Amino acid sequence: LRDADALIGQGTPTSRAFDGELFVLGTEFGTVALWNLATGDAPFVNQHGLGKTNAAVVPVTIVPGDPNRIVTGGADRGVILWNKCLQPLARMELGSQVACLYSSLPRVCVAGKYFPFTTFRRLIAHTRLTLSFLSLQVS
Repeated sequence: LRDADALIGQGTPTSRAFDGELFVLGTEFGTVALWNLATGDAPFVNQHGLGKTNAAVVPVTIVPGDPNRIVTGGADRGVILWNKCLQPLARMELGSQVACLYSSLPRVCVAGKYFPFTTFRRLIAHTRLTLSFLSLQVS
């Protein structure tokens, strides 16, 4: 990858997503890096904790559509919606560490873990930069 040295000192990669155009990587120190392979530009790099924490980025997913959106979840319980230049568009906080993300146009399912429950949330990424959700708890 071009300019992969942008990740030197940013910790071990913990998650990644690829959709044929965008490659997104999260690290144990909260760094998120995005390469647009269609343009070949240098990577965009940002912090999942938005400068407040360096907690690990656990899951990463790309929400298909136009424009593409990226969603990261962290050990800091945050879920962040990004544009494809890694500018944060919206953030919400779960009651526990984010364990899993799955996207299918235009919804994103999020699972967080805390004993003894797993919480599933369906996030809808609106063009007005908000996140709404429906929550279920499964024992």
